[in-house]
Amino acid sequence: MGLDEMSPPTASRPRGAGAVAIYGSYRYGQYFDDILTGVVTAAHDAGSSVVCVQNSLGVRPSSDESSGQDAVTRVGWDHFDSAIVVLQAASRDYVARLRDAGKFVVAIGPEPRGGHAVIALDNDRGVRDAIAHLAGHGHTAIGFLSPRWQIDTGERYAAYAAQMTELGLEPRPLLGGDQSSDVTMDEQGYLAGREFVAARDRCTAVMLGTDLIALGFVRALAEAGVSVPGDVAVVGIDDIDQAAVSSPPLATVAFSFESLGALAFDVALAGSRGLRPQERHLLSPRFVARESCGCPSGSGAASWAATGSAAQMFAAALGTAAQEGRFRVAVDVREVVHVASDVVAHLTQPPTAGGPARDAALTLAARIVRLCPLDRSVESALRAVRAVVAAVVDDLPDDPARLRATSGAALDLCDAIRSEQLQRRMREYVELKRAQRSHYVVGNALLGHDPDELRSLRWLRHTAAEAAALGLWTPSGQVATIRLEGVFERTAVSGEGPVGRLRAHPAQPGAAPVESFPPVELLAGPSGGPTLVVVTHVRSEGSDWGLLAAAGGESIRSSLVQETFQQWAVLMSAALDLERADEGLARQAAALTNAYETEVALLEEVRISEERYAIAAEAAQDAVWDWDLGHDEVFYSSRWKAMLGHRDSEVGPGPGEWLERVHPEDAAGLREQLDEVLAGARVHLDVEHRLRAANGDYRWVACIARTVTDEAGRPVRLVGSTTDITVSRLLKEQLLQEALFDGLTGLAKTTLFRDRLAQAVERVRRHPQARFAVLFVDLDGFKAVNDTFGHGVGDGLLASVAVRLRESLRGNDTAARLGGDEFGVLLADVGDADELATVVDRIRARVTAPHRIGHREVSVGASIGVAMAGSDATADSLLEAADAAMYREKHARRGAVGHGR
Repeated sequence: MGLDEMSPPTASRPRGAGAVAIYGSYRYGQYFDDILTGVVTAAHDAGSSVVCVQNSLGVRPSSDESSGQDAVTRVGWDHFDSAIVVLQAASRDYVARLRDAGKFVVAIGPEPRGGHAVIALDNDRGVRDAIAHLAGHGHTAIGFLSPRWQIDTGERYAAYAAQMTELGLEPRPLLGGDQSSDVTMDEQGYLAGREFVAARDRCTAVMLGTDLIALGFVRALAEAGVSVPGDVAVVGIDDIDQAAVSSPPLATVAFSFESLGALAFDVALAGSRGLRPQERHLLSPRFVARESCGCPSGSGAASWAATGSAAQMFAAALGTAAQEGRFRVAVDVREVVHVASDVVAHLTQPPTAGGPARDAALTLAARIVRLCPLDRSVESALRAVRAVVAAVVDDLPDDPARLRATSGAALDLCDAIRSEQLQRRMREYVELKRAQRSHYVVGNALLGHDPDELRSLRWLRHTAAEAAALGLWTPSGQVATIRLEGVFERTAVSGEGPVGRLRAHPAQPGAAPVESFPPVELLAGPSGGPTLVVVTHVRSEGSDWGLLAAAGGESIRSSLVQETFQQWAVLMSAALDLERADEGLARQAAALTNAYETEVALLEEVRISEERYAIAAEAAQDAVWDWDLGHDEVFYSSRWKAMLGHRDSEVGPGPGEWLERVHPEDAAGLREQLDEVLAGARVHLDVEHRLRAANGDYRWVACIARTVTDEAGRPVRLVGSTTDITVSRLLKEQLLQEALFDGLTGLAKTTLFRDRLAQAVERVRRHPQARFAVLFVDLDGFKAVNDTFGHGVGDGLLASVAVRLRESLRGNDTAARLGGDEFGVLLADVGDADELATVVDRIRARVTAPHRIGHREVSVGASIGVAMAGSDATADSLLEAADAAMYREKHARRGAVGHGR
C-alpha cells in the first residue's frame, strides 16, 4: 500500500509527546548536517527530542518529485506535534497530510510546499552585498555563475541583476547555467572556469552560486595562468571551511545553516503550542571579505579592531576567530582576555630560552587552539599573533637583544600553535580510524548468518547508538501496521545499569499502527532527557522489510550524514533476504540424502581450511599465506597475489616468490628474524619491509606470522598474513615532513636546524680539531617587495632565495628558514677564515642577484652574520653570535643598502 492509498488519520488520534520531526535526506550533505545540528541543539535547550525521518531512497534537492520517493508512511505521528521539511524531502501531498493530522509544518527552502511557515535564506541581501562590495573595488564588468539546477539560482541571479541595474551597470547573462548535476560542484566550477577562460569577452569579477563551485572555478583559472584577484575577482556563497584556507582565501557570503535549523525549530515549537508565527522568515547573511575579492589578507572574520592596546586588539581578533564554527555556545570572553594578556606578556617579557620558553609557548598554544574550533579559526589566530608581534616590535626600544628575544618567543609560539593544530588533526584521524573499524565490525555482524544477532540488534553495541528498535511490516507487503521485532539498550547490554524501559516489554506478538513506531520510550535519552531518534527504511531492491529506529547523541547525528544508516538498512535487508533464501535452501537440502561421500569430503576440506585460516587470522585478517617447511612450498592466497598486482597463475608455490621480491635494503632484517623463527628460537614473525609489485614499484607491507610445531616442538609450518601499509607509511612520512620542514621554502624548520646544530657542537667536543660555522642571513628590502607587489610575490621571492641557498651549499651543510625573511646556514667542516669568507661572498652574490618572480624582476640585499664554533660553544650561543654579527653588518651597511626590515 502506497502513501496515496492510505486513509487520513482519525481525529481521535492522540497528539504527540512534544517532540519535533524533521524530514531530510543524507544527499543534502553538509547543508543538512548543519541544519540538523541547529535543530538538535535548539531542541535540547528546549527539552524536546527530535525524530529524523529519512527519505526512503533519498532525493537530491534539485531533482523532480517522485511519488515513489516520499517520506515513509505515517511513522512516528503519535510522538510529535510539529514537523520540519528540508527542501524536497517530502512531497506537497505528504505535507498536506501532516497538516490534516494537526501537525504544524515548517518548510526550509525557497518555497513553503504547503506548510504553515517557511524558513529561507535572504539570498537577495547576500547577493546585493557581494555585488556592491565588488563594485566598490572598481569593477564594472561583474558576472554571476551558477548552474540552473541549483535551487537558489533563479532568486540569486535576479538579485544580482537588480543590484547591477541600481548601480548603473549592465547585468551579464547567467554563466555556467548548463552545467550538469551529475558531477561534483567542484568539477562543475572547474568546467565553467575553462569555458570562462576561453571566452573573448571576460568579466573582471565573478560571483558564484556556492563556495564549492567557486573553488573549482579558481582552480581552472590558476591552470590557465589567470590571476585571482589580479585578473579576476571571485566571490562565493556558503563560507565552507575550505573557503578560508584556499589559495587565495575565498571571499564569500556566509549563512549559518545551524541558525537556520534553530530558527526552524523555534517556529515549529511555537506553532505546536498554538501560537501562529509569521509565515515567512529570512536568515540574514554576512559578507566575508578575503583576498579573492581584492581585499588584503586579514580583512575577513579575524580582522583587527581599529584602536586599542596590543592586548585589546589581539583579544578582539582572537575572540572573532574563536566564534567561527560555534552555534549557541558563548565564547569564554574571560579566557580570551587572559590569553591575549599572556601572549603580549610572552612577547614583551620572553621567558628564559630553552625548556621554560618552549613550555610557556606550548601552554599558550594549547589555550589558543582550544579556543579555536576550526582549522580556519587557528589560521585567523596565527594572523593575529603575527600582527601583535609587529605591534609589539614597533613599540620596543632600539635594543637588538630585546628584539631577538621577542622574535624568538614569537617563532616558538607560532611553531607551538602549528604543532598543537597537527596533534588535533591526528586525534581526528584516530577517531576516523575507529569509525572505520566500527563499520567493518557492523558489516560482518549483519552478514554473519546469525538471525538472533540480526533481529535482537546486539550488533549496535559496536556503534554510537544508545538505544534502538526494529519493526517489521505485519503482514508483509503493506506499510500501515508494524510489529516490534527487537530492541537494543546500551546500558542493558554493557551491564552498566538496570534493564531499561524498552527491555521491560520487548518484541510484541501482534502488530501496531505505524504511527506508534518507534516506541515512545526511545524518545528519552539514558538519563531521561531529550535525544535524537533516526528512523530509516529497511529496504533494498525488490525488498521492503520495515523500519529501523536508533537513538543517541552527537555521534548518531554525524553517522546520519555520512550515510551510515543507509548502509545499515541495506545490509539488514540483504541479511533478511539471505535468511529467507537460506530457509528455502534448507528445505531442498533435506532431500539430498544420497550425497554422503561428497559431504564427508567437503567437511574434511572445510576442517583443513578452517585450521589454516584460523591460525592465519590470529596473526592478521588480511592476505594469508602458509609455508609448508617440510615440502618447502608456500600457499599464497589470491588476495596476497592481487595485493602485488598478480593473477593467481603468475605466482608459484616457492618461498622465492616472496623472498626474492623483498627490497635489497630490507632483506637482511627479514632474513635475521626468519632464521630465528625457522630455528625455533622464536614463535612469531613480525616485520615491516618493502615488496616489489608486478609493475616494478615497491609497496610497504607488514608481515605477521607464527609457527606450527610437531609433537617434538619443531616448526613444520609458518602461517601468517601480509598487510599493505603503504598509505599509512606515506602519511607518517608526510606528517614528519610537515613537522620538520618549512612548507613554503622546503628548508629545515627551526627545530630541525637547532637539532643539527646541537649535533655539530657535540662533534666538536669529541673532536676538537673539527671546525664549523653558523650563518645568520637576513634579507634587506624584503618588506618593500612585500608591500609593493603583495604577499604572492613575497612568498615567491622567499622560495627563490631558498633554492639559491641550497644550490650554494654542499651535501653535508644545512639551510633553514628561521622565520619571516631570516635564514640560518650550518657550514660543516669549514677551513680557514679566507675559505669561509669566500663561501659567505658566494652566498651573498647568489641571494642578491635579481630574482624572476612571475613577470616581475625583484632584488633584495642580504646581511650575513658569521659565528665560528669553539670548544665551549653551544647551539644558542652560536645563533646569538651570528644574529649579533648580522645586526652589526646591517648597521654598517645601512647607508649603502637601505633599511629593509
